[in-house]
Amino acid sequence: MGRWGARDVRGNPVLWLSILPSAGRNEPLKKECPKWKSDYPMTDGQLRSKRDEFWDTAPAFEGRKEIWDALKAAAYAVEANDHSLAQAILDGASITLPHGSLTECYDELGNRYQLPVYCLAPPVNLILERSEEEA
Repeated sequence: MGRWGARDVRGNPVLWLSILPSAGRNEPLKKECPKWKSDYPMTDGQLRSKRDEFWDTAPAFEGRKEIWDALKAAAYAVEANDHSLAQAILDGASITLPHGSLTECYDELGNRYQLPVYCLAPPVNLILERSEEEA
């Protein structure tokens, strides 16, 4: 990992550390949304309730509130198809994505944050509700 050989200004040997960038350490946010199927078909309202419950309770268990807030904003930006805004939010909060996905993230202190797929994209079996005007 390191090697001796170089010398400082006084002639003392110096250990040079070779720090190689580890593959997958921090990937840019991928543009494709995860595809998933709910165990039961759900409406948009049920999906929103499930997401609200997650965002309300996640900061209470572990991690820093400001990071959870940034992840929530980034998740909303992804859903609105604004990946550049999502990436800017992640960069500004120093959040790293080892796999380029919001499903596994780390803050600058090394705390791990995991977002469920239902916070990132609707299920493929989402029940589309019709408004009274459409019916």
